[in-house]
Amino acid sequence: MYEISKQERQTMEALDFPIAIYQRRRHFVKTLLVSDGFCDLFHLAREELIRDLDESMFLYVHPDDKGKLYENAQKFWHHESSYKSMVRVKIPGSDDYHIFLCEGSLQKISEEEEIAYVVYTDMNSVEKDMQEADQRYFIEEEDYYYIDRLTKLPNEHYFELFGEEYLAAFKRRRAVVGIAYINIMRMTGYNDRYGFKAGDLLLQDLADILRDFFPHGLVIKGMRDHFMVLDRYETLQEKVEQVQKRLNTYSLNGNQALHIGISLPLEGNKSHLKRAVNEASYASKYHQEDSRTIVQYFTMEMKKQYFDRLYILETFEKALSNKWIKVFYQPIVNSQTRQVHAFEALARWHDPDYNMLSPAAFIPVLEEHHLIHRLDMYMVQTVFEEIKLRRDAHLPIVPVSVNFCVDDFEDGHLKEKLLHLCEKYDAQPWMIVIEITERDIPQMPEPFKEQIEALRQAGFKVWVDDFGSGYSSLNVLNKFPHDFIKIDREFIKDYGHDDQMNTLVVEKIIEVAKQLGIQTLVEGVETAAQHHFLKRIGCEYEQGFYFAQPASLSEMIFMQSHEDIEIPIEHYELS
Repeated sequence: MYEISKQERQTMEALDFPIAIYQRRRHFVKTLLVSDGFCDLFHLAREELIRDLDESMFLYVHPDDKGKLYENAQKFWHHESSYKSMVRVKIPGSDDYHIFLCEGSLQKISEEEEIAYVVYTDMNSVEKDMQEADQRYFIEEEDYYYIDRLTKLPNEHYFELFGEEYLAAFKRRRAVVGIAYINIMRMTGYNDRYGFKAGDLLLQDLADILRDFFPHGLVIKGMRDHFMVLDRYETLQEKVEQVQKRLNTYSLNGNQALHIGISLPLEGNKSHLKRAVNEASYASKYHQEDSRTIVQYFTMEMKKQYFDRLYILETFEKALSNKWIKVFYQPIVNSQTRQVHAFEALARWHDPDYNMLSPAAFIPVLEEHHLIHRLDMYMVQTVFEEIKLRRDAHLPIVPVSVNFCVDDFEDGHLKEKLLHLCEKYDAQPWMIVIEITERDIPQMPEPFKEQIEALRQAGFKVWVDDFGSGYSSLNVLNKFPHDFIKIDREFIKDYGHDDQMNTLVVEKIIEVAKQLGIQTLVEGVETAAQHHFLKRIGCEYEQGFYFAQPASLSEMIFMQSHEDIEIPIEHYELS
């Protein structure tokens, strides 16, 4: 460590203008010396000022300027630029910020060690017009990398860089700290009804309200309509509930709901800070649609769900490459003959740590994080690979339906990808059915209709899954070319239990589909009564546990190899 001689230290410390000497060794910076002028400027004893600077070089710097100063300091230490920055600094005991000019030079001591001499000038002591010019400079040059343009709150970049300092400051006061994650509900509807300008005003109003209620905390503007607050744990709920009441007086609808999640109490390091943000964010999404409770604390039950979701996201690519995700086939049968017309390909995740992961657990996570298209393409690739295995095992070749999502259509090349797989595996387009969930259709990209028509002309069948579960079922029948509709299981699950309304709906859907030349399939058939009802009203095809549970290809080969187990199959020409 570099040592300052006793005489040099006495001389430097006695200087009446603000100067500090810092040592940088590897990645650590330590304050070696501060002058009397620097101590007088901050009204602090020398030991106290050095302690504060060692704890954080940016402790007294205005939050909006910390990002800029940090970037300049990094470039200075790496010899990319000289050190000359203007920043706003709060003098302890004062409510006002002073404008400081910071100028520094470096002295290399060794390969791993450097000394920085930094002189500080309080620009408030110079002429008034110079001060005003400097203030205008800051307004014009405000660093929006760390500040949200709309609300002028610090953003997530700022939180990443300085959140740990705020946490440390609370810990010094022995405060228990938590994070509240705030999500404005149905913001899209608010914008649609009142306009984007009104929506922006609502975000600005919420930012101002949060500043009022958390003057000593850290308020962050997140992505879209999300905010974060780091503050004392014991008062978070009371304050955010007051925020909700205040916001209602500002919003045009008078009742703009917030969903707020609160993390577990925070420990004292950066990794825990990131975890707390994830906890609070997850808790904010845990509300039920009809929940009137605006605050949701992260619980141990949620913690398990959170880590399960995290495991899925972190392991998904490994599961694909190791083929932990298997294709299971569930038969789709002809209602009249009970012969197998096709199979649906269903994903089953056999995990070495979790054993069997339910599709209900991993598919929503993949959808939320826009990874479901990776699963779709993996599934269709595997189906093509297993066509050859089915041939080798003398299993009949029948169509297999594979689910596709919105993202699969985004690049406009789905047809080319599927035709390439047909050529690679010596298969034909009729062997693959493209299944699209009805709720996805309104979100499809513009040329979606043309893509569907091109796929059908190439020989692929197109089915609409979960028909009747969305809001635009009749439009789907009318506007988009397809061959099949799969009627949602909800319509028949209570058949035989005084459910006349759904029974009538199913009858009418099938009647309209027949008139339009569209074939119908009902999924979720589990009882003989359901089967006989569907057969009677003219539903062509059925799928469900009443006929067979999903099975892997190896199980199907095993069944086929036993003479007492028969799988009746509709006839398909292979040419």
